[in-house]
Amino acid sequence: MRKIIYILLALAIIVSLFANAALADWSSPSANQALYEAQYAEQIDSFTRLRYGSESAVVKRVKQQLSDLGFFTGRIDENYGKTLVKASAVFCQQMRITGGGNEISQLVQAMLADPSSMPRAISPGINIYEYSRSGDQSAYAPYNYAQMTTKNKQAQANVGFSGSVVNIVNVGSVQYMILKMLTDEQIVYVTYQPLPRTTRFQVGDTVAVLGETNGFGSLEPEGFAQERLCVTAVRVGYK
Repeated sequence: MRKIIYILLALAIIVSLFANAALADWSSPSANQALYEAQYAEQIDSFTRLRYGSESAVVKRVKQQLSDLGFFTGRIDENYGKTLVKASAVFCQQMRITGGGNEISQLVQAMLADPSSMPRAISPGINIYEYSRSGDQSAYAPYNYAQMTTKNKQAQANVGFSGSVVNIVNVGSVQYMILKMLTDEQIVYVTYQPLPRTTRFQVGDTVAVLGETNGFGSLEPEGFAQERLCVTAVRVGYK
């Protein structure tokens, strides 16, 4: 009887762990790490850890995979150099998993081998201004506040800029952010609907934005009543 009780308790703990994983806060690196490790558990053993300074065909493959997602813009060869360190670090940062770039874990390699489930790069650390929207392929140009607020740029202009999150309100699947631009500390309202499995940002985060200007106005959430330049973001990423 005691053995049956222990088994039932163990099953209850396992069910609880899975329930907690399903409700994990995606802003938490440890939560993401556990969820991805569970998702790619069967694939992880197919890879070996890569380290800075190594040379191999596997390094070249990883560079190509990161390049396809927009994280890597350097020469695609077999050398694990500083550009790959940066690309790997930004990938881990965007996916909110552990990894500093000097090593590429088995988990990261398993994730990169599943590109349809990975979002494209959204960090300016990897040449953000080369990205463009699918469809008309119109490029996002880097702007400061003065450039974004000229008469012909206040509405329907594709812009890229970086800022610090001053306030953020989540309404359903949409995030409303007040950003203080890094270039000139001007305030901009950003409306953003995060892509699946990407991070919901928090106050204090430094982010880069790619989006379209929508003129001056206020927004519905509390704290957004003063009229500011509004930008609808297509992509937002850590700077």
